[in-house]
Amino acid sequence: MGIHTALHEQNAFPGVTNKLLAPDVDIVFAAVPAAVEKLGAPDKTLVVGNPVRPEVFAQAKDREAIRAQLGAGDRTVILSFGGSLGARRVNEVVADLCAWEQHEHKPALHLHATGQYGVQLFEQLQKQKDVTRGDSLVVKEYINNMPELLAAADLVISRAGALTLAELEAVGRAAVLIPSPAPTWPEITSITTPWSCKGRCRCGH
Repeated sequence: MGIHTALHEQNAFPGVTNKLLAPDVDIVFAAVPAAVEKLGAPDKTLVVGNPVRPEVFAQAKDREAIRAQLGAGDRTVILSFGGSLGARRVNEVVADLCAWEQHEHKPALHLHATGQYGVQLFEQLQKQKDVTRGDSLVVKEYINNMPELLAAADLVISRAGALTLAELEAVGRAAVLIPSPAPTWPEITSITTPWSCKGRCRCGH
């Protein structure tokens, strides 16, 4: 039929389907150089990065206005999340950080998303650590306006997902990355090492 075909691989370690299809499509797009050889079609593979929503770029231009709407003032804005379902370790680490911020009276505005399965856990952690929600801590189950909050943030604490990294790169935000326990350490470092080497993030496991 003469219809040209292409595929895009978001990760450093390609999935089975993309590895099977790569030899048969006309062109292969890879997010990172580490994926090129693994896809098995290096002669027709281009490294193009990952797509970023237009809203991320648009909202980044309104950083000061968004911070003003949030009432951030001169405070450091910290944005933290662990995905739509939530991540226990992220919630635990963030609860410890919020306790330190409040008990030490740090000039910070912390915006945190617990995820679906982290709502009750975070409430329990708040009580244990004597942390209160209010002017310095805003907690939600899910963030519906991520482009705006990325624009306002000074520091992001999150999982090290490929698309999250692409959006952080787009707005130039510093980040502390807490990888999911599912990928292997080589998989994680193949994505995060370029960031770490540029001084943009710290990645722990």
